[in-house]
Amino acid sequence: MDEGERVNLAAAYHRHMSVRLPNPQIHATFHAVIENQLAMQLTDVNEALKRLLADGLSRHEAIHAVGAALAGHLWRVQHHPEQATEEAYLREVKALTASKWLKGDE
Repeated sequence: MDEGERVNLAAAYHRHMSVRLPNPQIHATFHAVIENQLAMQLTDVNEALKRLLADGLSRHEAIHAVGAALAGHLWRVQHHPEQATEEAYLREVKALTASKWLKGDE
């Protein structure tokens, strides 16, 4: 399945679930990017997903938690590129916890 199909499936899921989003296309794109990282066997992302699931998050919530780390990374790419390294992103992914995500600390 190509990238566009993955984005469309994520968008369709959110429409089906009647999830209101400020920008459904960007939201679906983040889902697809994280799913791609999982499919590519990016170790830190896979371990984070397993950890978040074990801590009680649904798969959807866990994808959102990792997606939030990615969103923060992309913000830094724009505003502080010297801090926006792959290592920094992966450190943030490694630090994800369900309790922090549920409290809104991530």
